[in-house]
Amino acid sequence: MLNTSEIPLIDTFKAILDSSPENFVLISANHTILLFNRTLQEMISGYFNTDIQIGDDYRNYVLESTQNLYAESFQKALEGEIIIIQDEAVVGNTTVWFEYKMNPVYDVNNQLIGIALYIKNINAQKRAEISRYESEMKFRRIIETAPIAILIVDSQMTITLCNPETEKIFGYNHEEMINQHIDLLIPARFKQNHHQHTEEYLQSPRMYQMGAGRFIPSVTKDGKELIVEVSLNSFIVNGKQLVLAMIQDVTARIQNEIQLKEQVQILEKIAWQHSHEIRRPVANIKGLIDLINMDYEAVQSIPNWSYLEQEVESLDHIIHKIVADTYREFRGK
Repeated sequence: MLNTSEIPLIDTFKAILDSSPENFVLISANHTILLFNRTLQEMISGYFNTDIQIGDDYRNYVLESTQNLYAESFQKALEGEIIIIQDEAVVGNTTVWFEYKMNPVYDVNNQLIGIALYIKNINAQKRAEISRYESEMKFRRIIETAPIAILIVDSQMTITLCNPETEKIFGYNHEEMINQHIDLLIPARFKQNHHQHTEEYLQSPRMYQMGAGRFIPSVTKDGKELIVEVSLNSFIVNGKQLVLAMIQDVTARIQNEIQLKEQVQILEKIAWQHSHEIRRPVANIKGLIDLINMDYEAVQSIPNWSYLEQEVESLDHIIHKIVADTYREFRGK
């Protein structure tokens, strides 16, 4: 029997239990209810339309969908384990998520008093987690099926996500790239400069669109060097800075451009050289015509002389035009 002096302490303890948002019940080894708080009382009243009483068999208040979970957890708690489980329960026509905590309670002599059971409704939290998970899965699915290589790195430039197109370009599988530094894809001689550029970008992140000419040297798993064009965009998730990089292998395009430039230079040289070679004999012919024109009578005796002179002038004009057009096209002037 309790002393009067002990009553205020019990009242305080009961008040603490009643103020808890978690449902609490203390159950004996044979499932008899020893103690419960107001939160549990209100839950039982709502679910079972009855009032819970000290001495009741707690199994009478266990939902049918959670009876196996309760029995298994209770037995483990009797054996000294601390049980924490999240599960869903069917209440009427509604599925609700709960978190169950069970642990043995002992007296000062280390004798078992009973099993403490805490039940917390985590339906809102769990649905939010499921919603985030579904959103993440949709996002991952979009990334994985994208026809362009995509990487996501954190603020330490560690790869947190990559898609199959990235694996195709660089030759690494998913496991070989995840949690690796982005340096994995940068040739050794360019790493120092790349570190500087990434630090500058993280300090002042901005969006780089594809086609803006942001070319980066890269290296594949087998050591082949590539030139890639990168689109960058920074975003925040759960307070963490992430960078999304869309990557396109432009090695063949750059090589073609270099080859085309070399071919243009060759054509420029050929056109320039040939135009000057043609001008020399034409200039000589014009010089001879000028000498002959000095003897008027001799000129008059040559049939179609004026026609020959006109044709030479026309040819000289054409050559000058070729030279001017060649210079303008190849020199950009």
